[in-house]
Amino acid sequence: MGNLTWLSNDDNLAARPGVGVSVLTAATAYPKANLITLPISKPWRSDGIAFTGEWILLDFGTALAVDLIGLVNHNLSDGAVIVVTAGSTAACADYTANPAAAWRERDAFTLLAASWSYRFWKIAITDQGNTDGYISLGYLVLGDSTTLAGNFSYGWSIGYEAENVEHESDAGVLSVAELFYRRRLSLPFRNLATAYVAQLVTLFEGLKRNAIPVFAVPDSEANEGYFGRFVGQIRRSYPNYYAYQDMDLEFVEDSIGRATVEAQPIDWDALESIAAATFTRTGVAWQTDETMDIDAVATQVARDAHYPVQGSPSLLLEGARTNAWTYSEDLDNAAWTKTRCSIGSSQLAPDGAMTADQLVEDNSLDTHYLYRLTPAHTANMFQSLSFFAKAGTRTSLCIRTTHKDGTTALSYVNLATGAAGTTAAGHTMRIVPYINSWYRIELSWDTLAGATAPEIIIFMAIAEAVLYQGDGASYLALWGIQFEVDVRPPSSYIPTVAGTVSHGQELFYFDMTADPAPMTIYLRYMELGTIKTNSLGLCYLGLAAGTGARLGVYVNAGVYRAHYDNGVSGVTSDAAEAPVVGDTVEVRVTLRANGQLQIHQSLNGAAETSGAETGALILPAAWGDDRFYLNSIGSGLSGFAAFHKVRILYGIQTRATCRLA
Repeated sequence: MGNLTWLSNDDNLAARPGVGVSVLTAATAYPKANLITLPISKPWRSDGIAFTGEWILLDFGTALAVDLIGLVNHNLSDGAVIVVTAGSTAACADYTANPAAAWRERDAFTLLAASWSYRFWKIAITDQGNTDGYISLGYLVLGDSTTLAGNFSYGWSIGYEAENVEHESDAGVLSVAELFYRRRLSLPFRNLATAYVAQLVTLFEGLKRNAIPVFAVPDSEANEGYFGRFVGQIRRSYPNYYAYQDMDLEFVEDSIGRATVEAQPIDWDALESIAAATFTRTGVAWQTDETMDIDAVATQVARDAHYPVQGSPSLLLEGARTNAWTYSEDLDNAAWTKTRCSIGSSQLAPDGAMTADQLVEDNSLDTHYLYRLTPAHTANMFQSLSFFAKAGTRTSLCIRTTHKDGTTALSYVNLATGAAGTTAAGHTMRIVPYINSWYRIELSWDTLAGATAPEIIIFMAIAEAVLYQGDGASYLALWGIQFEVDVRPPSSYIPTVAGTVSHGQELFYFDMTADPAPMTIYLRYMELGTIKTNSLGLCYLGLAAGTGARLGVYVNAGVYRAHYDNGVSGVTSDAAEAPVVGDTVEVRVTLRANGQLQIHQSLNGAAETSGAETGALILPAAWGDDRFYLNSIGSGLSGFAAFHKVRILYGIQTRATCRLA
């Protein structure tokens, strides 16, 4: 049996600064630089398999001694042929390694009988039987090895370790996802002379225990090699004679799974980690509290206590919006035309201030209404109107929109019940209950095209009659009227006085260390309008610019689309149906180890429907960036949603597991 031989990573010539590395081909997401940098789980990959084979060329800059060449974390088949040559020029025509590198699963190597000094070293690989369709190699080790003067005893052992993430839901559903697999060597040294012991201690101290990895060949006359670290502590015992000592060493392979990279197993709830997020928004914004009152939230502060419905807190995120109508809470201002009605007493508004206005009818047999021309807007674009209304002695109202083509549309609301009455075909209306019997009425419509000046009228009504005999006293209450130009649907309330007011895009992201792996993204949220605009984002992992290796969900052709791109090509999976504003939506995106992608969706608690699962697409070595954006695609294309739960889990998880996690 040959003695223990090793090459420390500190002595690995391939890892020295300034070493030149060239390859025949490289996939974009798996560059050649990965061959000479750790961790071994981030490999170089060829761009397919060339019929004549792939090659790797190292240039040390000067002739350096090499007797050990190791190929760590490879995917080669057992029929692969590995030829190592060297020379004083890049042709590498001066020397061919003998013996040739022997194939072993995971780590291949050759240990030469003597050291050879050359500037250039070339590794040529032919592997036409590789079923992966590419050649992958995690790390190169070349250098002049050291062999122990003595050796460990017969009876050394290899153990096999596998680590998994296990999660059992409250309902007893067990989900298991593999993290890593590795081997552990136990090397017993018995009756060693003091000089041999000193050599082992020097080895252990030089490697700083497990700080510096090594390529180890336990038996230098055999063909088994391992890349890893000595672990634990040196244990020395003294048998019958002090001059001869016993020692035990433990050696553990560097894992090719997640344990060797910066990332930790994913099991993360974004809304439980808001303090760790980066958030930006210019301008004050408003959220609804648990009593259904509305509160101001300061600029650059997230709206993480928003209740879209009572008893259901959420994180509210929106794109940039502007209230283009001034004096939103001052209906007595001349900006508002009151026809056969007037402004009466102030009332308690949804924000708790006495700023709401009574709209009081006169005693005419006619219509009674509030009127205003719209701000300038674009033909054939959707416009949005929203306002708060409350029943008084009049309990109905009607909204009339006049469009650029001269047509009108009327929709009715029962303020006693909060129910929509007859709704015009061109109107999309939503009515949201608030504190003290207030309702927020949200309306969107297409302004069409033509020369007519568009206008808005809010009629007082009896049932669905807008022409009636007024009594000079009956009223309803209005507050917080908002017009948003060329967008839909309405956003959260933005109060104004003498000028228009805007709030900026809300950008919300986390820095994560989540390398590409089998994973599930789960989102539960109230749909507030993202679905209305193509390309707006729901979530996104990757570069802020929306390029490179990335994973996300955005709107396409009126449905949500999951998109995965490995930096070279991409695949998409579309949801089976479209939610409407106000729906509670659950989106679950699964990415398998082979890169298959699928989107699953549930509306208002119903059974999931699933989009088509894509074909396989190899995972990249890393995402374009370790940022997870919520409600946008990188730094733009922000949507409109109130998020109740956002969870990212390792492995393919069911909706039941995601809900209970």
